[in-house]
Amino acid sequence: MDDFYDLLGVSEDASTDEINRAWREKARTYHPDLNDDTRANAQFKTLKKAHEVLSDETERAAYDRMDHAAYVRKRL
Repeated sequence: MDDFYDLLGVSEDASTDEINRAWREKARTYHPDLNDDTRANAQFKTLKKAHEVLSDETERAAYDRMDHAAYVRKRL
């Protein structure tokens, strides 16, 4: 699985504004109401979680401290 930065298509040093912009763009693509793919709901939920983590300074710091797999295993 890609990490949250890859899912949103931003670099690890992206600003909160860049993360929010990327989230809105991806949300328009993967939102289940706009995408007929049977996987759209799951994809959208994953993108939403990536945005929640990366747009929160405390969670992002924890995510950056751990690798993606460890963060998902311990926090999600």
